[in-house]
Amino acid sequence: MIPQNTDKPTAGKAESSERRSWSYASKSSLMATIAFAFVTVPVVSLVLGMIAVGMLKQSKKNSESDRMVKFARFVAPASLIFAIMLFIIQIVGIAFVAVESARQKARQAVQVGMESSVPVVIAGFELYTDESKGLQVLFPGQPEVTTFELSGYPGTHYKSLSVVDSETYIQYSVTYIDTEIYSTESINAYLSRFPNGKSLGLGDDAKLVISEAAQYKGFPAREYLIEYTSEGVKIKNEGVGFIVNGDPIDLSVSYPATMDGNDTHFNEFTSSFVLR
Repeated sequence: MIPQNTDKPTAGKAESSERRSWSYASKSSLMATIAFAFVTVPVVSLVLGMIAVGMLKQSKKNSESDRMVKFARFVAPASLIFAIMLFIIQIVGIAFVAVESARQKARQAVQVGMESSVPVVIAGFELYTDESKGLQVLFPGQPEVTTFELSGYPGTHYKSLSVVDSETYIQYSVTYIDTEIYSTESINAYLSRFPNGKSLGLGDDAKLVISEAAQYKGFPAREYLIEYTSEGVKIKNEGVGFIVNGDPIDLSVSYPATMDGNDTHFNEFTSSFVLR
């Protein structure tokens, strides 16, 4: 159902990818510097502590002034305690750096893959850009935008972009949720359950006809087909769900069941989606 993207990026997109690569490289260098600091600072502190212990021993042996002895007695345990605390922080810091680095690599791979799309043209459609999300997709007109916060999930927002073609009465929709689903297990679990959940939301008579694992531009996805009735008219809802940067995204087309699915521009519509 979904044509796979095998074409190379254009020069302009390649330049954009190079700018992002520089950005990721800069962040990686910063995290490497932080990791280096986490390693060296506790070592230096430990060395200072050992020097202070040596000073304490030496001051006692040479009967140094009470001021020197007090100074050494303070510095020695303080430096050792500080070194131990930094070693603990170091472990947490390195773990954080490793996780963040893995996420950045995954995001970079996603961005490069999504921008490898060749521009799609559909007669009567125009390019719509959502600056807040950085996405572009072809719509047969200006979409109606719906946003709300999901009940029971504070800070998690749902956004829908939807257009009904005035001539064919076909509805084209893009929806996404700003949440965080990153692990392979979580992605697979969400995608396998998503079509059934959407079917339940379309009415008691809705029937999930197709739900198949797929690939969307190289990323795990779920293709589905749902049949339901709206105001006495039988409708087919065909779509593909996938996850980008932790956010679930759904591209779908709804059309009368009497219409041939090949006339809905489903493949062209889903192929036109680009995330920048």
